[in-house]
Amino acid sequence: MTKWFAISYLGLSSTLQAQSGVLSSYPVYSKDTFQESALRSPATFIDSETGDFLVFFRDAAALVRSFRVPSSRGVLPFLYGTALVRGDGSIQYTYSLENRQTARGAVGAVKLLLPSHVKTADWDAPANWSVSTPGSPNPSERLLGWVAAHQSAFLLAGTSWSGFAFRSADKPGFVIARVYGAKSFEAAPYAATIPEPAKRLVDEIRAKGEDTIAVLTIGPKFPADINRVAAIADFNEGIQVLVRHRHLSPASPFVYELQAKLRGFLESAAMAMEMPAAAFKGPSIVISSPPSSPLEASILSALRVHIPEI
Repeated sequence: MTKWFAISYLGLSSTLQAQSGVLSSYPVYSKDTFQESALRSPATFIDSETGDFLVFFRDAAALVRSFRVPSSRGVLPFLYGTALVRGDGSIQYTYSLENRQTARGAVGAVKLLLPSHVKTADWDAPANWSVSTPGSPNPSERLLGWVAAHQSAFLLAGTSWSGFAFRSADKPGFVIARVYGAKSFEAAPYAATIPEPAKRLVDEIRAKGEDTIAVLTIGPKFPADINRVAAIADFNEGIQVLVRHRHLSPASPFVYELQAKLRGFLESAAMAMEMPAAAFKGPSIVISSPPSSPLEASILSALRVHIPEI
């Protein structure tokens, strides 16, 4: 019997906490209260004025030094992704990156956190942006995306860029994108005096993406033969996260109807647990309410890849 595909969103809400105003777990640094004499080993603080990360350490002469990791606080981005099945069966992913009017900083890069099994090709970028060098924060995920070529291409408050695109054979789901403020998208070189324990703290901040803003978007996530139950479970959970963080309104007719239809499908699937997941067809999902925002349209485009009749 085929096992049911389990979707885990463990930690997903915490990756979005910067969008909801939740403060970091690091202590806040203040020059009026910081005691150099109490520093026994490298430690990370948040600069109360800028939101940057400060890693304090002692150099070879036992003097207290600090290394600043710029944060992306002040950037208010959203990445709208759409998915469209091409004639050859592959899926074209296109994106529009927005930095909202009330932002207090510019965007310098955006990178998608994709499962390591995902294969992509034919990347495009808007003028004065380029495809970033791939990274691997952990064995199960890869970072792929775009960076501004120079300061004049930074995405300022109240503006948006389109033209970010690539194709993949993998089907869409919700993925995390890391958006880098103009100060944080290039790693500053280490000073010669910084010891290895302090370097590890800096590397940990960057590897976890704590110096970025996390946004939830559409991206390649599932192999082409993924069963419909797994895909719908992913969308149901992702939409709940977006509602919880107020990026989607539960009062929207489109969101209200879609959530009801997805829940009904998954409840039917739960009642058919003895049936192989790939064989379960479930009730039809057809949405009569049109999307009323770019984010709603983005979700609908991705769902059509899995549910053409929607």
